[in-house]
Amino acid sequence: MVTADNKTLRDSGYTPPLPVWGIIIVPVYLWKRANVIGSSKLLIVVWIAALGLSLAVDSLNHESSISDTACPLVTKIIKESLGDDSAQCVKVKVTEKLTDSFYKATASLNNGNDINITIEEKGDMIYVRIPPNYLQQY
Repeated sequence: MVTADNKTLRDSGYTPPLPVWGIIIVPVYLWKRANVIGSSKLLIVVWIAALGLSLAVDSLNHESSISDTACPLVTKIIKESLGDDSAQCVKVKVTEKLTDSFYKATASLNNGNDINITIEEKGDMIYVRIPPNYLQQY
């Protein structure tokens, strides 16, 4: 896209910014491009906002994926500890991200109870911990 933009600018009589800026640091390229053609810097603001939004959405999707993976694990732990007739997890909500791989969360059970859990990512694996006192109550 940078190459095509540079060609278009050259064909329009402008001296385009070095293409390397568009490959390495996009906002710098957009700034230099705006200066060359004398246009508004609004495109830079839009690009930075889009990047921020993209990162936020990616983070939310990641936490959603962790929650979706953790819920069956919560059910498995409860059933292994309390038997097949015990409650099942219906939803896990991450409440706090403590590190890049460690989360506090709340698991909602089909008996109306909520329990606090922790979720840890190690490589491709997800580990769920339920405090022992919860396993005695439910």
